[in-house]
Amino acid sequence: FYKSLVDGENDFLVLEDLSPEGYQLFSRTKGLDFPHCAKVIHMLGRFHALSYALKDQEPDLYQELVKNSVKETYYLASNKAWYNNLLHRLCLIAMDAISKEYPNTIYEEKLKKFSEDNLYDHLVDLVQRSKEPFGSIGHGDAWACNFLYKYHKESGDGSPKLEKTKMIDFQLARFGSPVLDLSFFIYSCTSQELREAHYEELIKIYHDSLSNFLSEMGLSSEKLFPFKAFKEELVKYSRHGLGLALESVPLSLLESNEAPNIELMEGEEAVPLEDILNLHPIKDKAGRLRLCNVVKHAVDNNYL
Repeated sequence: FYKSLVDGENDFLVLEDLSPEGYQLFSRTKGLDFPHCAKVIHMLGRFHALSYALKDQEPDLYQELVKNSVKETYYLASNKAWYNNLLHRLCLIAMDAISKEYPNTIYEEKLKKFSEDNLYDHLVDLVQRSKEPFGSIGHGDAWACNFLYKYHKESGDGSPKLEKTKMIDFQLARFGSPVLDLSFFIYSCTSQELREAHYEELIKIYHDSLSNFLSEMGLSSEKLFPFKAFKEELVKYSRHGLGLALESVPLSLLESNEAPNIELMEGEEAVPLEDILNLHPIKDKAGRLRLCNVVKHAVDNNYL
């Protein structure tokens, strides 16, 4: 970020193009592998630690930020009419997938209840309830498209090795539990196989990163965000990541010729969100399982 202007007519941001430095996106249609996930989760831990440090060291500035600067823009009661039809379509897509891959199971039953119980209101409520006592300033949109990766070639076989990661696009930044970011990232960007093999390890990487960065700043995670409290937050708020994954997973499965129709947004007339996002029942088994297994993980871990 270099410069901004907001005058009501010529609003703009000047942003750095990171591609000349070698940063690139990972394919959104594939789940991230463990090295990429570990790198992002380590970064999220450090990012969230900054909020706890600011809250402890500069409480007045922190309160000013979370009350007046970092405002929820997505999950608001006032957005319900705009978003609810899309959410209904997303739930139908998820129910179609799970009825085919896990018919007559606890997973189908739990998803049905989750999707029918005023889901949008529930997601709004989760954001509000998660603010205290362990809220932080979060990214708000922590899925594959908002992380860039830089690689260097190994001197041996010449294969690229992950070197650095950058987080971009903070327009949905929110104040809430760090689990809102973490669960969205894990449920949107990982496969069931990776979660089964590495979920607990990823959770530990996150909290160790947060704790170590706080320690570098002379602070203690045992005081500000102990591991026991973190695990309790996972149980309380991981379902929010599941709710977001109902949207992001189908979007990540779209082919390039199925991309959202941005041209519909031209002009000043409001356009239903469900008309812009070209979403439909998932046709292939692998895609359906990618979505269904997010539900399975949430149920198996007592998050849903």
